[in-house]
Amino acid sequence: MYTIVDVGSNTIRMNVYDIRDDKLRLLFTKKATAGLASYVKDKRMSAAGIDRVVEVLEDFQETLSNLNIPEMHVFATASLRNVENSHDAVAEIERRTGVAVQVLSGREEAELDFLGAAREAAVKKGLLVDIGGGSTELVAYKEGKIRAAVSIAKGSLNSYNKYVKGILPTKEERRLIRADFLKKLDGIKAFEGKNKYKLMCGVGGTVRAALKLDQLFFGKSAAENLLQVSHVGYIIKAMEQKENQEKFIKNMGLLLDVVPDRIRTILPGMIILYAVAKRFKCESILVAHTGVREGFMYNYVLKKGHIGQDGLAGDDEKDNQAADTAQGVEAVQAVAEAQSAGEKETSGDNQEKAGE
Repeated sequence: MYTIVDVGSNTIRMNVYDIRDDKLRLLFTKKATAGLASYVKDKRMSAAGIDRVVEVLEDFQETLSNLNIPEMHVFATASLRNVENSHDAVAEIERRTGVAVQVLSGREEAELDFLGAAREAAVKKGLLVDIGGGSTELVAYKEGKIRAAVSIAKGSLNSYNKYVKGILPTKEERRLIRADFLKKLDGIKAFEGKNKYKLMCGVGGTVRAALKLDQLFFGKSAAENLLQVSHVGYIIKAMEQKENQEKFIKNMGLLLDVVPDRIRTILPGMIILYAVAKRFKCESILVAHTGVREGFMYNYVLKKGHIGQDGLAGDDEKDNQAADTAQGVEAVQAVAEAQSAGEKETSGDNQEKAGE
């Protein structure tokens, strides 16, 4: 068995895997909503934030010890990458827990997102997005190879902390979150131009939580993994912070039922998701349930992926899988286009303007 721990800006998650028939299988997962981005003061991780990481890792260690699972592999993303005292914070965590912590660079995180998601989605051409608590990763890829990868230091939790005064964002706060993110995106040369991606691949907690809300709002099956961009805009506008107390209570009830651990961060995350989708003319989002943790497992633990400037290379198994599933992906794309075409006939101006 193999254990991967992802120390993120919003949550710290432990996944335990087994390998059966040369395939990775998730046995169980455990997470803690740590909100580490809230512990950053003057660009430094506070002692309380370090204490919180240690507390969670020690709890995970106890769980593994009770199950006789020998070790865990720990990595951190924007939670420890984007602070000035990253080296000292990591050293203190390692000293107190006895566990090595690998801090991923932004590009590395984006590439591992792709490596993990590509094995499930096997989409040959398009755009991948992962919206975390402290950063957003974008990967443009073609023929199974990364063409551009970037990490933007704007995510759901740090956007909430910076712009939202209440629990749910107001219309003006939505505008500020969107404008701030797009300003950062517009400064990245690799993503300049007029690239269009009808179908985008989404990974990570924000996108999965958005899919859950979509299933509730539009009565979709829990097995559905295709998220319409117009639905994202509709939900953002419907959940807007308003003075109507009855409406506010209803919205809070929905969030507590569906995404209780993301009650503050889901809407800022969806605003960023919607901004990315509209910028690249995306109509549908294919939600993958694998990502950076699986990518880390393949690349650093199993040594089956090779991350480099030219994208992923030397992974024949992934290439074969992509070829085997190409027809299935084309079918998903066809369904996405059909659904999008149908929705264009019924969606009004409110959905089109939501999130802007």
